[in-house]
Amino acid sequence: MSKGSILILYNEVTEKSAKDELDVLYQVNAVSAALEQLDFTVSKHPVPENPSDLFETLKKTKPLIFNLVESVAGSGKLSYLFPSMLEALEIKYSGNSAEVLLMTADKVLTKKLLKSCGISTPQWITARDENGFTIGDRYIVKPIYEDGSIDLDQNSIVTMESARQAREILNTMAEKTGEEFFAEKYVEGREINVSLLQENGKPLILPPTEIKFIGYKEKHIDEIFDYRSKWDTNSFGFKHAVSSCVFEEQDKPLLDHLKEISEKCWNEFGLKSYARIDFRIDKEGKPWVLEINANPCITPGDSSFLRSTTQGGLDFVDVVNRIISAI
Repeated sequence: MSKGSILILYNEVTEKSAKDELDVLYQVNAVSAALEQLDFTVSKHPVPENPSDLFETLKKTKPLIFNLVESVAGSGKLSYLFPSMLEALEIKYSGNSAEVLLMTADKVLTKKLLKSCGISTPQWITARDENGFTIGDRYIVKPIYEDGSIDLDQNSIVTMESARQAREILNTMAEKTGEEFFAEKYVEGREINVSLLQENGKPLILPPTEIKFIGYKEKHIDEIFDYRSKWDTNSFGFKHAVSSCVFEEQDKPLLDHLKEISEKCWNEFGLKSYARIDFRIDKEGKPWVLEINANPCITPGDSSFLRSTTQGGLDFVDVVNRIISAI
């Protein structure tokens, strides 16, 4: 007997869409299969750039929604808009709230909030705010609103010799891409992710994953997980930036500390359902929160979040069931 109907909503993509955008289709198919195993009647629908007709239908039917919408009109900056509309229509949906998605989609706002909570995050500058700029430091230039390592490559790490140089780089990237950028002090060291999944109203902190940068030092390149490392199967990074859940016994105090920080992030930001916290660990062993991903990728076989759930003894159907249970 069916547990009821559920509608999977996701970004509209085309044959011309980039690989990172097409990835949502793998998530949709995997989630659909899992929901069917859980005895739900499943339907799927892409969200067009102009969703007015779709919202009229939703207003009438008020279905339960599994939300896989990562952008609106091609912009990650607007990812919160769709959930906010669902909330206005009093339609229940999976994942984090519109407010949380609004806060965490903006990496600079996230960093300001982290700092206000006493959580360490690398110093940063924007084209309009140079407070904290240090001459001669290395900075990594990132888009403020996009995920998936978009617009990130080895050239993103720059030694800034002046605030003017930093402004020029940020403005040039904005003109080139149409997106806003910021520059964050580059933390040389390890990269570890901590994933969380709601369980009985509280966060279950899953086994951390570390990105191992194999052979990077020998090639004299910076150890970053850039766009090509994530999406270009022929790139050096794709083959040599390897996610691992294996840690040494001596890492236990560090991992315990990362779990404490992750739980604090969950509570301070009002997270729910599922999320991932991304860290860099400097040479002195100090952790720095880079960002909070309130809508992490759940593509089987290609997701740091799912590597953690597997290591924690949960299969994909278990994960989807817990996400649904958190609605």
